[in-house]
Amino acid sequence: MTRDGSNWPIDYQAVYSRRRYLLSIAELRLATSLVEVMPEGLTLMCKVRLADIVSCRFENRISLRRISQKHVDFVLVKQHSSAIVAVIELDDRSHEKESRRRRDEFVNELLEAVGIRLVRIGIRKSYDPSELRAMLESLCGFRRVNRPLGDRPRRRG
Repeated sequence: MTRDGSNWPIDYQAVYSRRRYLLSIAELRLATSLVEVMPEGLTLMCKVRLADIVSCRFENRISLRRISQKHVDFVLVKQHSSAIVAVIELDDRSHEKESRRRRDEFVNELLEAVGIRLVRIGIRKSYDPSELRAMLESLCGFRRVNRPLGDRPRRRG
């Protein structure tokens, strides 16, 4: 028996290869634009499995498989707790395909059912920073406070 528990030997180099980049150019462009205008206290996570943000109430293999084999482009979380704020999906041309539309519909309905905000952003060559900032701030329910560097907000209570 091999290390992976199977009964057949695996030539890992013949079967697998390293991906050079985690994100596509379009995903990297959006991620970079989002990070540049990110309100304080938030972090952007990339390529997160649905099963990492949604759990199954019952040990149902079919339901679990539906979420464990899909991922979302970005998850916006609170920096110090990793509490989920919202999911951000980048919609490129692949989202026009029927199979992708069904997948998107499933994700839309699932996230709405469990109370996770979802924002779909169309692919662009560049993103308007003020538009992205306003979107992020509205997701968080606050306006960004512009303070000089080094000034810290006062803690309550």
